[in-house]
Amino acid sequence: SGLLHDVGEMYIDPLHGEAEADRDLDFASYQQLVVHPHVGYLLVAQLTNYPAEVARAIAEHHERLDQSGYPNALGGGKMSPQGRLLAVTEATLNALRSPYSHLLHASVALRAVPGEFDLHWVGKITQAAGAQPPQSAVLQASEIEQRLAALGGVLAGAEQRVLALAQVAQLPAMQTALALAQFLLGRLRMGWNESGLWNPAALLSADAAEVEALEDELYFRLRGVQRATLLRAGQLPEPEAGQLLALCDSLAMGA
Repeated sequence: SGLLHDVGEMYIDPLHGEAEADRDLDFASYQQLVVHPHVGYLLVAQLTNYPAEVARAIAEHHERLDQSGYPNALGGGKMSPQGRLLAVTEATLNALRSPYSHLLHASVALRAVPGEFDLHWVGKITQAAGAQPPQSAVLQASEIEQRLAALGGVLAGAEQRVLALAQVAQLPAMQTALALAQFLLGRLRMGWNESGLWNPAALLSADAAEVEALEDELYFRLRGVQRATLLRAGQLPEPEAGQLLALCDSLAMGA
């Protein structure tokens, strides 16, 4: 399943595959990309004699235990053991795509939002990262602090905008999209609170490199909220379409 988990990408436009994404997919690419686990599942289940567990793990490799994954938002109770392992493997490899990445980045990505991944496998990656030489932050402490303040502002502003829109939303599609946005932003808020990023003292510790990596990961997750919300909304009329786009644009800008 590890070798075949992205075989479904062979049947989507190569411009929209993960290999070209650099962790910064636009919405059009995301629309195509979210179907590849299901396509891969069908290919392996119908055209090979691999065990059913292999095909199922391929279908689940972008799912998350907290129901924040895709394509089916399964949640931990519906994920297979092999799917849980493959989800951690895929997320680890994704975090290491940059030639400058360190295993610390993968460890941080897996722990950024509590409850997403199987802790047994997360622990293996974290243990391996801890055995590597310590890393130093790239940015100065003052620069990290400024970015953290901006990130906190983006998150708080998005939460307020979603709540305001949810209170007046009438269309079921709009209500569904906003409910998803509230859920995903709530998961990011949990990660923010539990990480201690709101505490400037973290920048003075030996963990400044981890703080920097976690900050980068949460910025990336904001883009994920944007894409998932737009996908869930589908086609909306005005003024709802404009309202949702304004919300999502603020997340994409990271400002």
